Amino acid sequence: SIVGDILCENFPAMTAYIRFCSSQLSAAALLQKLVETRPEFDQLLRQCQAHQRVQGMPLSFYLLKPVKRVTEYPLLVEKLAKSTPSAHPDASCLLEALQRARTLCEQVNEGMRMKENSERLEWLQIHVDLQTEEKALQEKITFNSLTNSVGPRRFLHCGVLKKTKSEKELVGFL
Repeated sequence: SIVGDILCENFPAMTAYIRFCSSQLSAAALLQKLVETRPEFDQLLRQCQAHQRVQGMPLSFYLLKPVKRVTEYPLLVEKLAKSTPSAHPDASCLLEALQRARTLCEQVNEGMRMKENSERLEWLQIHVDLQTEEKALQEKITFNSLTNSVGPRRFLHCGVLKKTKSEKELVGFL
């Protein structure tokens, strides 16, 4: 049961993917900013991209590769498990590896969702004015923090609201 053992042993070690993948959007944004603001950086990237070993692929492609790979693991292991006879010594280990691959994929997806939620809350904290025309709010609200009873705050939805009498448009955030 060599194949199943190798997979089962290595999926738990892949938790670094969770942090890497959840930072991927920030990394892509930083990469784009550097390309736009630093011509020397853009030139270096173009030189690297022209190298034969890179095969013309931009750095952004390589930043996405781990995210894509994590989503492919469950599919690949599932194909392998389906092709393995149930009496084969690897069969039970492959099923365990499949579960671990799915768990890893779920953890990566959840890490990415949490990071995106955190970034939205940070953006709101900077851009939303918590003062009304009459007065400021008594209590300072930190959007990206824990609530008193239900855990961390989450960004659920935003939309435009229109006041009935004044027709004034407001943007609401849940």
